[in-house]
Amino acid sequence: MGSPAPRVNNDTQTHRQQSLQIIQSSSHTASYRSTGTPSTREQEITFNINTRGTMVRTLTLNNMEELRNSSFGRPSPRHGLKLLFWFAKDHIAIRNGNQMFANYDPKEGDFGFHHFQNRRENNDCKRLLPYSEYPFYEVGNLHLPTSKSLPKYVREGNTHQIDDSNMDRLVISIRPDMTVDKVYVTQHEDLKSFDPVNTYCISRSLLMIIRRRSLSNFLEQAGYYTQNVNAPRESGDARIDMEGGCRAPPSVAPRAAPGFWERNCTIL
Repeated sequence: MGSPAPRVNNDTQTHRQQSLQIIQSSSHTASYRSTGTPSTREQEITFNINTRGTMVRTLTLNNMEELRNSSFGRPSPRHGLKLLFWFAKDHIAIRNGNQMFANYDPKEGDFGFHHFQNRRENNDCKRLLPYSEYPFYEVGNLHLPTSKSLPKYVREGNTHQIDDSNMDRLVISIRPDMTVDKVYVTQHEDLKSFDPVNTYCISRSLLMIIRRRSLSNFLEQAGYYTQNVNAPRESGDARIDMEGGCRAPPSVAPRAAPGFWERNCTIL
C-alpha cells in the first residue's frame, strides 16, 4: 500500500475541494494527480522528495491553452515564448519514437547555454526543479555575449536595461547521448532569484505542437499580443514546499571570465 498523499495547505483557495491521488513513486520522486472543483480537468503534479525532506513541485504544460493560461513569456518585451519557439523548432530533433535529441551540445556554450546548479538563487540551497540524475543547462540570458547567436527575433526586444526584457529562461536536463530528458521554463522574480511558483515543465506533446506552428501563429495562440495577461500564480496556490537541510551544489568546471552584465548584475 502506498504512502498517503501529503496534505496541501492552501489558505487562498479554501473554497476548493481538492484531493491528491498517488500515481507513481520512487526513492526520489512521487507523482500525484490533483482533482477538485470547479476544475474538471485532472492535473498531474510532480513532487521531488530528497532525503532531507525538501519537496519541489512543478506543473506540466501540455497544450497551447495551458501555456497561454500560465502567462509565461508575455507580454512584450518579454522573450520567453520566442525562446521556447526557437528551442522547439531549431534546437531539438525528434526521432527514434518521439525521443528529443539536442542538435547542439549545451556544454559547448553556444547560444548562451551554461551549467545550471538547480538553485533558486546564487547563495541558496533550495532547489528550483525536481531532482534529475542528468545535468541541467540554462539558456536565455540576453546579456551574455554568446547569446548573440540566438535568432534576431528572440533578441530584438532586449532593452539592455533592468526590466522584463531579460527575465525569462529555459532549462533542460540532458543525457550523455544528447537525449533531452526534461524541458523547463522559468522567470526571474528579482535580479538574483528565480520564481519557483511560475516555473513549468514543458511536455513533449506541447513541443510537438509548437514545432508545427509558424512563429506568428504560435505567438498569437499563446497570447503574446494580448495586453490582458493573467496574473502570475502566487505562492499560496497549492504550493508544497517543506524545507529541510541541503547539500552544497556539486562543483563545475570554471567558466570563462564574465562579461559586463555578469560582473555588474546577479541576474542569471
